[in-house]
Amino acid sequence: MKRLIILLLACVMLSGTVNALALTEADPSSDRGITPKGMLEDGTFAPNPVIEGESPTTGEAWTGAYIPVLVNIDNMKPARPQWGIAKADIIYEMPIDGIGYTRLMALFSNQYPETAGPVRSARVMHAELRQEWNAAWAFVGGQTASGSNVFSAINRLGVYEQDVNLIFNQQGKNGARFFHDREDRKSPHHHEVQLNELVPYLIETGFDFVERPFLFTDEKAQGDAATHVTTDFGSGHSDAYYVYNAETDHYARYNVEDDAPYVDANDPDTTLAYENIIVQWTTLKYNGASNCPLLTEVGEGNADFFMNGVHVEGYWVRPDVNHRTVFFDKDGNELKLQRGRTWIVMASEKFLDVLYE
Repeated sequence: MKRLIILLLACVMLSGTVNALALTEADPSSDRGITPKGMLEDGTFAPNPVIEGESPTTGEAWTGAYIPVLVNIDNMKPARPQWGIAKADIIYEMPIDGIGYTRLMALFSNQYPETAGPVRSARVMHAELRQEWNAAWAFVGGQTASGSNVFSAINRLGVYEQDVNLIFNQQGKNGARFFHDREDRKSPHHHEVQLNELVPYLIETGFDFVERPFLFTDEKAQGDAATHVTTDFGSGHSDAYYVYNAETDHYARYNVEDDAPYVDANDPDTTLAYENIIVQWTTLKYNGASNCPLLTEVGEGNADFFMNGVHVEGYWVRPDVNHRTVFFDKDGNELKLQRGRTWIVMASEKFLDVLYE
């Protein structure tokens, strides 16, 4: 897991500079002394107000029907460049295998590509994240091992008890018609969900999707310098770094192994960039095998935020599986994000190192 740290330090030292000491590793286990404010008597937190004309997920100017759709996106090297992800408001990255592989969940609500992919299979962690948004969810199959069966989790969470079906599994009877297999991609990295058909269908159902806004601000964050951020999972499939651009005020994402810009196949000349990078530290265990992950999403723990070229230590709380995750700054106030898109990494300190300078 320390492979990338050692490599980065060696490169800096060989370059003849004295910047090696500038590399800082985020400490996920430190006692930060943060007491979250605003908790109600029942242990939950009040929802943030919906602001007319403002997106609840990006804080940017937006009007229209709120139709949140989560899509499981492949993050293996053969899957890149993915397509459609440039239009996602939020991208979650979570461990999918004990050897450093991750899978993405892209949340679309401000705008939608015609298609998005490659779409891959589901795990329990994805079902539990869906509950946070009560969003429509598209995926291709899922794990069925006893103890980490995603379909058992969906039933346990009561998703099918809602008036409208929000689960769209390419291998299920209700979802197949919204998927297509691309001929220019090899299996299993060729499945795509046709959002240009799924979103209109969801609108026709009349389902009342409830907005769950973040807080946003136009003020710059204050913290220690963090213009270069690396997330090291110990795998060339997943390791990435982000470079802050002061002119655009966002972090451009790159793949570590080939030092290549992270792009959308629909616009390969534009490096994908994010105004907010969040690392949500939690615990991870495996149900008998490294490909059966069980990620803790309900509870609380440390978090690290990267915005405006600085690092801010923080905290997170999610009281129950149907509640939004609330992020807090170092003073215990609910975090105010920068307006724009957000990348959220959810991982255990045993399987992730985060470095910045």
